[in-house]
Amino acid sequence: MSRIELVALALVSAIIFTGFPALAATTEELTRQPDVTHVSVSPDGRYLAMVRSDASRDTLIIFERPLSEDSVTSGVTSAERERFSIVNWISNDHLVVEPTTTLIGRRRPTGAMFALGVSGERTRLLGRSDKATVLESALVAILPDQPDSILIAAHGVCEPQVCTEEELRERRLVTVNVRTGRRDPVAESAPIAGYFVSDPNGRTVYTAGPTEEGTVEVYRIAEGGVWERLEAFSLPGVGQVPYFVSMSGITYGLTNNVGTADLARVDFRAGTSDALLRNEGSDVNGRIATYGNHALLAVRTDPGFPQWHYLMEHPFVETHKRLRAAFPDGDVELTSITRDGSTAVVRIFGPRNAGDFYLVDIEAGSYSLLAKGQPWIDSATLPVAEPVEIVARDGFVLRGALTQPVGSGTHPAVLLLNAWPNMSSKGVEYVAVAQAMASNGIAVLAITHRGSAGFGRQYRIPERDPDGQIIQRDIADGASWLVERGVADPNRVCVLGEGYGAYAAIKALTVSTNLFECGLALSAHLQPEDVRKADDQWIPITAQTTLNPPSPLDLADDRRSPVDRISNVRGRILIVDPDGRFETLVTALRERGVGSQLSRTPPSIDQILEFLVAGEGPQNEPFIERLSEPQRTLLRGVLNTVRTEARGFAPQRRVRERQVRRYLESLVDEHDAEVSRFLADEDWPEYERYKQQLVDELIADLNIVFVN
Repeated sequence: MSRIELVALALVSAIIFTGFPALAATTEELTRQPDVTHVSVSPDGRYLAMVRSDASRDTLIIFERPLSEDSVTSGVTSAERERFSIVNWISNDHLVVEPTTTLIGRRRPTGAMFALGVSGERTRLLGRSDKATVLESALVAILPDQPDSILIAAHGVCEPQVCTEEELRERRLVTVNVRTGRRDPVAESAPIAGYFVSDPNGRTVYTAGPTEEGTVEVYRIAEGGVWERLEAFSLPGVGQVPYFVSMSGITYGLTNNVGTADLARVDFRAGTSDALLRNEGSDVNGRIATYGNHALLAVRTDPGFPQWHYLMEHPFVETHKRLRAAFPDGDVELTSITRDGSTAVVRIFGPRNAGDFYLVDIEAGSYSLLAKGQPWIDSATLPVAEPVEIVARDGFVLRGALTQPVGSGTHPAVLLLNAWPNMSSKGVEYVAVAQAMASNGIAVLAITHRGSAGFGRQYRIPERDPDGQIIQRDIADGASWLVERGVADPNRVCVLGEGYGAYAAIKALTVSTNLFECGLALSAHLQPEDVRKADDQWIPITAQTTLNPPSPLDLADDRRSPVDRISNVRGRILIVDPDGRFETLVTALRERGVGSQLSRTPPSIDQILEFLVAGEGPQNEPFIERLSEPQRTLLRGVLNTVRTEARGFAPQRRVRERQVRRYLESLVDEHDAEVSRFLADEDWPEYERYKQQLVDELIADLNIVFVN
């Protein structure tokens, strides 16, 4: 049997056995890639497209309904390490597929695009490109009036042998025939590197994006394929950008009048807008539309848990409301809907469910399970993950998702960091490592620190503090919150991250030396410039990132690298180093007696759990934890004052560490009289010992390069 036949048989078998109860999942099964990652229905309702994933590649199968192993019409397998994450029906008999790659949890289109017919014919539409402007998708409009053509934002519309670097980067709007691959430009090259928005027929087309001068510009195609500028505004500043254009000609935009990217009806020529949403706690980050984007039905915000805002009456709107009521612990995502609006496929997902697919009969108001993403898991048995709010030391409210083990009392705990500095943690998503840890008795807090995307201007890193120090304070406040709430054993708190999260985790061990018993740095970047370079290459241009661009983290100064402050590390540390760059670092840690492990390959979840539970870890502040609540509150108030005063220390010349240490010791001692009013005499010796730890922490926080 061919691979396509084998995968089709596996899919049909999985669907047949979907109704059987799952057994208790092992730790490895909790972190296993979902079997089925996409299901969609053709515009006429005749076919279903399904994507089955394994460890290294995806296979896309087209079935004729009803499903059986004999109803397979065609299929295709991805290249090694590529995924079919972007799949769209563009006619009754053709799909368009954009392969993607994944780096540490972030998806990036490869630049390639091909059409797949239900009879198996395949047409190359775009080749791979690592130079083109990164968009979420190159598909701009389906063009129902031209059934064999689509409107796309193509790259490399030039002679490949003589293309300039600029031509390789820029996107140009073209219509492309999905049967022949023929491309016809519809406009001159766009004047900016932006994203594109069009009505379904390609008659009203916008582009918007940032310029090198720090402004945002909005253009529309005028007669003759010439781009006409409609709007320009400076950042940070207030403006509006296009988001959706309906078949009836209504233009919806996103505006940032109150900080977040909110929805409005806009008239770019008149410069006016009519607000539909305002200050919902997050940027608009999802939508529901009818087939071919004829009408916008609803948009989503996520201020901690998904909130849907319905814009008009429609049969699917009522269906969506019923589905959300039936699955209150997660979210309902529309993958596809038929042209006549009678049938749809939805994906139900949540913190205990990586994604199940349902076929919906909209007219009858019923739905039936098509495929489970992880049929081997009984989601009802998994620990509950809930959105939480954490008040930082400066009063700012941070968001996060807490997954707790079953049972009362404190637990070992892990602070899970974003893999990218401008990424955000969403409590409604299934986080495999969090479920695996919580199922093994470890509490997990996925914290959304400042700088994370999706929450508007208020979440940006201030220009006066662009080097990650606020992020580190947010991480420390998250760990303290776990202890104060009685979730975490104060001696067993660890920090874990991949990519930028690995960088931030190691830095946390060098800054918050008394909070963390251990750290895990997976797929680590230890030099700041590596973090910045990776982030720039993987953030797509969207309406949201154009309106509220990522925080400008200034990570160019090597002094801010944790490598140069590694002498502060006290807790155990595990570093994944596939390239052999950090052997010297780990050797130095071992020479200092710090428990350090170096792995060439990514550890299994069982190895991670073994590392986490191995520590004894009296690294925290036990004497504070056994004070009364009023005493703890008063003492933390004093400590926050000391930290604020210490940050005001800015030497005009390079100094010796002992000079700074004497200054900080005297600064701390100045508050002894205040502390003595509420601290008992028997606690004073331990407080004196803690003051030395506090001075060490303040020195680390000041980030000073000392004279030897």
